[in-house]
Amino acid sequence: MHPDEPFVKALSVMHKRGFRHLPVVEHGRPLGVVSARDALDDDLIDTILATNVRGAFAAVRAFRPLLDKSSLPGGGVVVNISSTAAEIAMGSNIMYCASKAALDNMTKSLARALAPRIRVVSVSPGFVDTNFVKSLDKAIEVQSEYAKTAYEDYTAQVTKLGQLYSELAKEAFRPYEGLALNR
Repeated sequence: MHPDEPFVKALSVMHKRGFRHLPVVEHGRPLGVVSARDALDDDLIDTILATNVRGAFAAVRAFRPLLDKSSLPGGGVVVNISSTAAEIAMGSNIMYCASKAALDNMTKSLARALAPRIRVVSVSPGFVDTNFVKSLDKAIEVQSEYAKTAYEDYTAQVTKLGQLYSELAKEAFRPYEGLALNR
């Protein structure tokens, strides 16, 4: 789907074709993924943020005494699981991307605040072999077919418009044909 198309159209295509995700493509370049979950309500937003941001913070707070006492070389270590979606804003939904960006920011803040006794880092795995990735491949295939069909339809419409303008020009010039030939 093109980024300028309405979200409702994406939901319609996903519903008709049975997809949970649909790639957003411009000039053959993937820009992101639209998900049915992008139709977020406040409860889902709260759940995503509570899980990916507040949960990670609560874990550090709960384990801080143990982390402070760590006998590991360099002190205690916190490893947050983030996502490349935090940086490229291409994930299963908008709030997921935002929550992982917030987690990365919080990780940096905690690393500064707890250093040198506790190290805080995050890792961001790339694509993981899940049903989402499999559905993304199928969605890209459908999107490619849609783009081809849309281009063919556009070309046909432009050709018809060209023919129409040509006929209109001929009609507009017809009263003056004789004048031009008599001179």
